[in-house]
Amino acid sequence: MNIIYLHGLSSSGQSNTAKKLRELLPDDNVVTPDIPVSPIEALQLLLRLAGEYRADDTQS
Repeated sequence: MNIIYLHGLSSSGQSNTAKKLRELLPDDNVVTPDIPVSPIEALQLLLRLAGEYRADDTQS
């Protein structure tokens, strides 16, 4: 299963939470992108991720 973890402000895709998710869910594909500060860039990234990972195989 694909799990997309979106971090909060002042965090990153390499945060302790992201690492813990990968550790606790070794059989799943835990995607933890670094979300850009720029709203336009962030939206472009999120749209790309939404297209890349199927909704029926992804949990939010």
